[in-house]
Amino acid sequence: MEDRRDRDVIGPIPHRVTQGHHHREEEEAFDDKTFDSCKREHLTLGNHVVQSGVGTSFEDLLLGLRAITQKYPTVNIRPLKSLRDMTLHPFHLVNINQRRSHVLQQNAQQLPDPVSNSDIQEALRWLSESCDWKPILAWDNMMCDVFPANLEPTRTFLPKPEVLSRIQSMVSTLRSLNIPIRLSIGDKNHKCPGNLDGSLYFGDYKVMIGDDENRHELFAPTQARFSLSGIAHMVDELIIQYPLDMPSIHGWARTGKRPTEAEKELLAREMKGWRRFWERYAQHFTNLKKLTANVPADIYADWGRCEGLRAVLADPRWDMLEVDNDAIGGEHSFLGSYFPFPSSARTRLSLPRRRSRIKFVQRVFFRRDDAPLQITSPHADRTEEEREDREILDVDVFIGVDQEFGEHRFWPLKRADKKAKANGKQHGEKRKIDDVAEGDTAATTNGDDVERGAKKAKVAAD
Repeated sequence: MEDRRDRDVIGPIPHRVTQGHHHREEEEAFDDKTFDSCKREHLTLGNHVVQSGVGTSFEDLLLGLRAITQKYPTVNIRPLKSLRDMTLHPFHLVNINQRRSHVLQQNAQQLPDPVSNSDIQEALRWLSESCDWKPILAWDNMMCDVFPANLEPTRTFLPKPEVLSRIQSMVSTLRSLNIPIRLSIGDKNHKCPGNLDGSLYFGDYKVMIGDDENRHELFAPTQARFSLSGIAHMVDELIIQYPLDMPSIHGWARTGKRPTEAEKELLAREMKGWRRFWERYAQHFTNLKKLTANVPADIYADWGRCEGLRAVLADPRWDMLEVDNDAIGGEHSFLGSYFPFPSSARTRLSLPRRRSRIKFVQRVFFRRDDAPLQITSPHADRTEEEREDREILDVDVFIGVDQEFGEHRFWPLKRADKKAKANGKQHGEKRKIDDVAEGDTAATTNGDDVERGAKKAKVAAD
């Protein structure tokens, strides 16, 4: 199943075997008439070969697993460590493709979701109870303002509202089977990026503005509309990570020890994107029990300026694990084996022979109870669609605004900042006192001069 995941990202291409209507003259030379007397259903056999071969999907694997467990109910299977943290795409359990048809029918019946099948649900339940199966749903393909337009252009997808509704139903079904909902942002195949920002998440997106002849394409800054409004309240665990070479725009060939100016701009763009992300979704993660982060230190520090995330982690039930930058790297580091990713993914991300050019931090926020967080969202009265489409302005997330934030237990003020703040207050009070004293002295001096001048004038007159 792990090998199939990367190949079968958004579901298999449906294959069908149909009767042909063509006839070639050379067929007569090879026809020995054995087909006329054969009693086998060749069309059925052909479909079986196709569906059990290149067209086999994750759904077929689960159905096969269900059939095996029913046939051999007394066989015990030892849980596999790699199976526990298996990474899946949400589309493995939902169908988002429209039926292929030369003429698109408006009322055509769409394929049902695999997770709605009772046998599939029993297979998932068996995996959870017998193998401690707790899959991680990779959300990277959803991290786009124009989803699903960012997916394969050769596919015909269902409308976006229908896709999101199916994903929401799938997540709800998994929770009903006591399977925790774990989302991952960062399950990319971190090879040398082919584009400028291949390892980043908050790039600009294309939007069409204007009407008729004035209609034109424009690149707009991301609004972090990443399709989480419908399921954020059901998420139990969120995992966020970056590759250690980010934000390199030269891939692995980069030899400089410090980020370039262009890379600094990309990093600043990521910070702005995360501010919008936390503003939009943070206070709806009411059932979040674990937040794992492997991010650049500058991004983590800027998270301390995100009001939504600060509000979520203000609950006293949260604890935190951390590791310094020197311990990052290598599968057997402090959190190298703790991060819930398969060994192949950790190998891609760890890079034990190459140190990052910027400082990274690893943080694991966790709480030991299952009670929902008492968070009051300022937009709770809006619908999920309205929250998802809401435009977040720069001023809403303090971009370009000099806003002071109080101390947070997970983002404490640095000693230098505390000292500077205290010194600034003391210097300000002292300056006011000195100004008053200087003003009084000047007034006294000027008064004495006037008095001496008057006395001199009186003596001269006498």
